[in-house]
Amino acid sequence: MIKIMSLMDVVGLVTKNMVPPNTMLVSIRDTSGGFTSLYEYLDSKEEVFRKIIVSQMDDIMTSGVDIEGKMGPTDNSVADILLKAGISGDVIVHCTGGISRSSAIAYLIACRRTGKPTEAIKILNPKIHWPNDTIVKIGAKIFGDEEIKHTYDRWRERIMVEGEMMIKFEDSESNG
Repeated sequence: MIKIMSLMDVVGLVTKNMVPPNTMLVSIRDTSGGFTSLYEYLDSKEEVFRKIIVSQMDDIMTSGVDIEGKMGPTDNSVADILLKAGISGDVIVHCTGGISRSSAIAYLIACRRTGKPTEAIKILNPKIHWPNDTIVKIGAKIFGDEEIKHTYDRWRERIMVEGEMMIKFEDSESNG
């Protein structure tokens, strides 16, 4: 099982003692230092998880440090997570909102575990997730598999088209 969550959802799961046994946590944190007390809480509960992998990267679409001093995903940070996440076992991947960085990393973990991007993409919920494009590109490069990026691009394009169709449908209903 690979689960994508927000920081608040993970904290809630831990607080309610609802973390499945032997679950690994991939904790993707902003470099700004926000939410310190929540991260300290999670870190103090290390006995709840089989392993906690912490990575700091901001949700930006460039690799490395940008002009505002934010740290985007790098080849090393993504490779480190993928190596430590392994090829089996339950894992919860979270970032602040559970939308972009965590969904990209979860997709890559699923690609590694299934070997099939078309299967891995099924862990994404198009109503919630919008994976960080740079992380997906880095993962495809790490695995040497462009199908990872192509599958993701097709998924994203389909979501955008379906979203536009829904907006047009809703507009036509309201104007009808």
